[in-house]
Amino acid sequence: MAEKDKISKTTSITIHLDEDEVEVLKRRAKSNLMTVREQVRDIIRRSCAASKRRYMNKDKNKKSKIKIKDDLIKVFSRPRKSKVKGKKNNL
Repeated sequence: MAEKDKISKTTSITIHLDEDEVEVLKRRAKSNLMTVREQVRDIIRRSCAASKRRYMNKDKNKKSKIKIKDDLIKVFSRPRKSKVKGKKNNL
């Protein structure tokens, strides 16, 4: 029943791609051991998570961090460190 609840919360989107774009997606999905549908979902999910992080970084007054629901992104991602211009590490 949990699977049925999960399905009812998804939204269906139709996109039109050229043949060469579909081939790129197929190769990328194969290398990641996914189906094309799973690969597209993964790309969109990662893009949304990155967009949320960028949005939160723009608003410096908010103290709260975005809570990413996907545990795999938490484990395999790390926050980007800001680069300081003009300073170099002299070792």
